[in-house]
Amino acid sequence: MQKQPKYAFTFCRVEMNPEFPFMVSGLYTETDRLITQLHIHDCLELGYCYEGAGIFVVGNKILPFKTGDATVITSKECHLARSLTGTVSKWRWVYLNPEKILYPLFNDSELCDFSRFQGMHFNNVISAEAHPVICDLVCKIVAAGIGTMKFQQEKITALLCLLAAEMHTAYDSMPHENSIGESDPGTIQRLNAALEYMSRKYQEPLRIEKLAGLCRLSQTHFRRLFREAIGKSPIQYLNQIRIGMAKAELDRNIRQIGEIARECGFESVSSFNRQFKAQTGHSPREWRNKFI
Repeated sequence: MQKQPKYAFTFCRVEMNPEFPFMVSGLYTETDRLITQLHIHDCLELGYCYEGAGIFVVGNKILPFKTGDATVITSKECHLARSLTGTVSKWRWVYLNPEKILYPLFNDSELCDFSRFQGMHFNNVISAEAHPVICDLVCKIVAAGIGTMKFQQEKITALLCLLAAEMHTAYDSMPHENSIGESDPGTIQRLNAALEYMSRKYQEPLRIEKLAGLCRLSQTHFRRLFREAIGKSPIQYLNQIRIGMAKAELDRNIRQIGEIARECGFESVSSFNRQFKAQTGHSPREWRNKFI
């Protein structure tokens, strides 16, 4: 039997030009293979999805993504992603220090501060339908950072100014969370085996004793640590993964609702409808109709 890789909590330091801290990744293909690690970067990360759909897990949030969406993730939130079963998605990532780039222009203006875009009140996956201007600006920032061109830094700075203005305007009424409620990384790491297993096996019935055993914890201790770290019970988290995947499938508008329910691990369509309504406030059909 092939040994499963360890699910690791990883801090990633991104090496950038200290005078202009900005870097664009190559085109990255995100598959539906098992997730092997949680990441935290030492800088702001912007992302743009060129193709595909799936879910992003950011802290204890589970957020569906699709083609044309953008992501904004600060250095305080661990994250991971996977594409829908049997598919791939294609991304580019931007790593940057917006405060250092914008501070010479705006000094102490709130435009320099991206730290408010985090926490439970912020959806790190920005929908192209809800915020087309923001997603378009992220796409243009990515494009401006590829290769070399005349006035490249000036173009990036100008686009970043526009992005900051659009984001602060769009999320002006969102509460500013000084503490985003992230658990101690060591606690998350103790749960890594269970989190990894749930991300791979969300379509199957899962038992608490199995998850606790993977973490070498008693069931009672596992439940307590899980709620402390994730902010919800294991079954609530599992259903959130399932509904996140279902939302991404519904957004694609390709498969029947009953097929999606079964594929995402629900024993019946009625159970799927009930959980979907509880989490989103809409039925699966209502959710799909928003994107038709």
